Amino acid sequence: TAIGFLKNPRVEGESMVKKREFLQKKGLTDNEIDYAFKLMPQKAETTKEIVPNHRPSFLRRILYDLIVAGLLGVALKFIRRWFQSKKSTKVNELHEIIKTLQKTVQDMQTSITNLEQAVNQSNSATNRAASFDEIKREIQTLKALCLGRSQFPPIPQITTPSIPSWQLEAAQKAKARISPVTDVTIPKKANDDNKEDGDSIIVVSENEKKSDDENHFSLSPSSESSNDA
Repeated sequence: TAIGFLKNPRVEGESMVKKREFLQKKGLTDNEIDYAFKLMPQKAETTKEIVPNHRPSFLRRILYDLIVAGLLGVALKFIRRWFQSKKSTKVNELHEIIKTLQKTVQDMQTSITNLEQAVNQSNSATNRAASFDEIKREIQTLKALCLGRSQFPPIPQITTPSIPSWQLEAAQKAKARISPVTDVTIPKKANDDNKEDGDSIIVVSENEKKSDDENHFSLSPSSESSNDA
């Protein structure tokens, strides 16, 4: 390609420097360009021009390299500053986020403690209410027990005292042995003039009868002895 370029009649009239610069722009090295010029038939004048113009192209290349290096350095500097600023902004943003998170965590802890206190208070209130309800139920139960008649035994009926059967049998046997007369008439004389004479009937109780019977039995032998006398 370099040889075809140099053989072009339009390029033959140009100077050696322009040809070299053009080939350098195309990406050819100095060795390749020199080799292409060697292959081309050249005139004496052209060969004379090559020797003095070789150094300026080398210097220009060094100058270009320096310029490019300077530009790259400046660009790297700006890029580094930009990244540092970005990094600092990101670090600041991270610090802000961490602070907000810490504050949120503290708020959540305080809210949790408040919630626990409220739960404990509600539990104590419910326990008190449950104890009050239990006491109320116990009072109602005692009240129902006190007011319910069916819970107590019936009141026993008061009966008149009676003589046991064995005493009745003994008394009947005693009556069978003794005279059947129960009423005794005792004459009663009137001591006063205004009182009328008469007989009164005295009802003797069973205990008196027993005592009279005993006296009668005790007196009967003496009376018989007196009669015999």
